[in-house]
Amino acid sequence: MISSARLRSPTKTEPTTGEATTDGSTTDDSITDKSKQPGCTSFKIRNIEPKNSKLRTFELKNPDLGNSELRNLELETAGLNQSEEIPDIELWPFKMTEYYSQELPQIYEVLLKNQTQPEDFLQLRGTLTLQEVYEHWFYGSFPQPRISCRENDSFQNYWMDEYLRTHLRKDIQNQFPRLNYQKFYLFIAASLQHSGSLINHSRIARSLDLSSVTVQHYFEILQQTGVWRGLSSFNKSAAKTLRKAPKGYFRDSGILNHHLKVKDVDQLLVHPQANAGFESFAVEELISGIQCKSRQTCKFSHLRTKDGSEISLIIETSQKIIPILIQLGRRIDKRKLRAIQDFVQENNCSFGLLVNSASTIEVLHGNIVQIPVNCI
Repeated sequence: MISSARLRSPTKTEPTTGEATTDGSTTDDSITDKSKQPGCTSFKIRNIEPKNSKLRTFELKNPDLGNSELRNLELETAGLNQSEEIPDIELWPFKMTEYYSQELPQIYEVLLKNQTQPEDFLQLRGTLTLQEVYEHWFYGSFPQPRISCRENDSFQNYWMDEYLRTHLRKDIQNQFPRLNYQKFYLFIAASLQHSGSLINHSRIARSLDLSSVTVQHYFEILQQTGVWRGLSSFNKSAAKTLRKAPKGYFRDSGILNHHLKVKDVDQLLVHPQANAGFESFAVEELISGIQCKSRQTCKFSHLRTKDGSEISLIIETSQKIIPILIQLGRRIDKRKLRAIQDFVQENNCSFGLLVNSASTIEVLHGNIVQIPVNCI
């Protein structure tokens, strides 16, 4: 799936974390990836009845839904009548190709096929310009502000200002009534500074005068509510030089850029957190594409060694392991490729990927393939 939604009713049953994002399968045979039309908003919906909990997929021509359309959709999909309680519907963000009315890139078919060789990527072509990619990275992927920013930048700023405040007040506090609102709000402000980096719970706890257990619980709340994505450290390596700390980031780059006071794309590209922000943006795009195309559950992790070498994203399927290094620039730093080259060799991977701002696809040394970001 690309953009998603799910129905929930707090008084009946609450779906578990990740139910709307496990894979790309559907329960409606008439709607598949092949029938997907460019520009449509797709999402999954799980019925709220405990005995008949099914995951259903729908497509909408107009992603900017009004309240009446959402109400009719809720009634139709949940099978409720006018006198029954209407559950909530949660719309998930755009993938950048969806916003620009392009089909899902072919790279995900190449990644997930049984036997993939580095040369298989050479036939791929990007459908977006680099400037379009940077703009989507800057504005973020929530449908309402993303669409409205084409005509009114001030509305996007207002929406971003209110998002976390409203999300805290209505959603998170309703689900966690004993939560200390003021401390949690300070925690969110601190987590914005740690997005895209290794997470040290104890260090964050000391700065906020909280316990590390409380900070870990706060991160779990952000992840369960779709604000944060955590990546655990890859645990199948025999190397003793690995750092085991998890990594995480805000899933919507627009929220992060807004709260970092980034004013435009030019400022974004030279911001001190530009590299971490670009990596987080590309990781989320890759995970969205994989979840849209894969019919199986995939595991996502990262790898960082004690000397600072890293692999941004490691995708594990039942058949293969795919290491991916993400860099903002176009210049290839051979020293930074050492970690992913060693990983490919140690884990018998057929290839590894370097996603950056280059303009061409190229097979580099050690079965590493350079992929321009506009191809994902």
